[in-house]
Amino acid sequence: MDGQLFVYGPVKEGGCNGLVAMRSGNEWRENAVVHVAGLTDGLLSCPWAVKVSDALANEGWCFVQPILNSSYLGYGLKCLEDDVNDLDLLFATLVVHGVRKVLLVGHSTGCQDIVKLLAKGVHHELIKGAVYIGPVSDREYYQSLPNYTELLSTAKERQGTDELMPRSTDEAAICPERLLSLAEKGGDDDLFSSDYTNDELQTLLFPCTKVPSLIVMSLKDEYVPSHVDISAQASRLSTAMLSTPPLLLDDNHTIVSDASHAKLCAAVRSFAESCKG
Repeated sequence: MDGQLFVYGPVKEGGCNGLVAMRSGNEWRENAVVHVAGLTDGLLSCPWAVKVSDALANEGWCFVQPILNSSYLGYGLKCLEDDVNDLDLLFATLVVHGVRKVLLVGHSTGCQDIVKLLAKGVHHELIKGAVYIGPVSDREYYQSLPNYTELLSTAKERQGTDELMPRSTDEAAICPERLLSLAEKGGDDDLFSSDYTNDELQTLLFPCTKVPSLIVMSLKDEYVPSHVDISAQASRLSTAMLSTPPLLLDDNHTIVSDASHAKLCAAVRSFAESCKG
């Protein structure tokens, strides 16, 4: 993928710049796709990103991949509100470069970021649509772990202190507040769990109804417990968001096959065209 790195956010004391993002292609466009990646991810972490970028380039969209403060292994000491603040800074920079319409494409925990951005972000007028790829429940994944109860207990004991969770908790250093956000029912990150009622999902995902949306879920997603009917859950999420029918892929959470990439590109391209207005 060819593109350009650019800085967004304020210049800090001493001349050090803020955050960095990558824009694919040789020029800025009025229409930009902003890819919000999930935990542990950063530039080009998703194997389908280049193909989606290429598919949309001919339709008049540039493709932007921001590095947030929570990217890679930074998520354990950050929260969704921090991500929203970073994305607001990104949007302000996009406007300077002539961007007038934004399509959000979130993957995994990036889907939570989109929900919070639509609820609390300051640049709503730019957002014309959102694609949620792999909007699964972190809490239900944690609940499948044998030490789930112990993790919650430790997090609650250390909450509000300067102590982090034990090193064995996660590959990243993680504070108890972020662990509880991800793993406790009703946590800030707990937006897509299958045990919520339809009314609860509608309340949680109400911000998503502000713009058109598309749900994409993988039928072999390894982070979804076996008792969850993925197809039914995708339909429930789509209903709560008032979105178009979901796209179901015969793939895993990352989405790795060429066949799935082709279906994803076609669906996102069609959805993006409908969002141009």
